[in-house]
Amino acid sequence: MEKSIFTSRVLSLLFIFTLTASLPAAASEEQGRGSFGKLRVQPLLSLPVGDNEVSGWNECGDYWSLLDFYGAARSNNSLGVTASFEYVISGRYGIELSFVYMREVVDLEARVTGLRIEGSPNFVLPMIGSNYHFLNDENIDLYAGGFVGLGVIATGWSYENIEISKDIALGINVGLDYYLTDTWSMGGSMKYTDFGEIGFSIFPPGYSGLICDNGLIGLGSMNMFTFTVGAGYRFR
Repeated sequence: MEKSIFTSRVLSLLFIFTLTASLPAAASEEQGRGSFGKLRVQPLLSLPVGDNEVSGWNECGDYWSLLDFYGAARSNNSLGVTASFEYVISGRYGIELSFVYMREVVDLEARVTGLRIEGSPNFVLPMIGSNYHFLNDENIDLYAGGFVGLGVIATGWSYENIEISKDIALGINVGLDYYLTDTWSMGGSMKYTDFGEIGFSIFPPGYSGLICDNGLIGLGSMNMFTFTVGAGYRFR
C-alpha cells in the first residue's frame, strides 16, 4: 500500500510538471521543430527507496542440515554512468535507447554448509523509452517520458552462478539539456525506476538443483531515484 501511494504521488508530480512545462512550449512552437538525433553520456548517482535490507534463510531439517542456508541483501547508494541515443521526430517525439551501469548496487552475503559467499555485484541495465520535448529551442531542451528496463545483468561477482529474478523494470524520466553550441550541450535528468519484487539466486559450485533450492535471497520491492549530469551531442 505504501509503495502504491508513493508511486501515485510521483506520477502526480510528473503530470503537474508536464502541464507547467507545456506553457512555454506553446510560445516556442515554431522553434527547434526539426528531427534530430541526440547522444548523451552522463555520470549518475542512484539512491534506493523502499526495502533496503532483507535477510533470508532456509533450514532443511535434521536429515538435510548440511543444506541449511542464510543470506542477506542490502541495497546501496551507487555511482555509475549512462549512455543513450535518442531520435527526436519533429523536435517533439523521441525514442531513446540507453545502457546504464551502476556500481555495487547491493551487498550480498550467503552462508551454506560453512561456506561464506559475499560480494557486491554491479548492474548493467539496457533500457528503451520515449520522451516528449516540451521546450525545444536553440538553447534549451526540456523533456519528460517513461522507459522500460529490459533486464538486469550482474557483473563483478566472484561466483559465476548468480541469477536475478527481474526481467522488466518500469520508470519515468524528466530531463533538461542546455546547448553551449548548435551541437554540444550540458544537461541532466532525474529518473524513478520501479523494479518491483526482486531476488538473487546464489549457489556455490555443485549446489545448484539440490533439495530445498536454498540459494534465493529476496530483496523485496526495490526502487530507486537516479540523477545524471553530463554532456550531449546533437546530430542533424
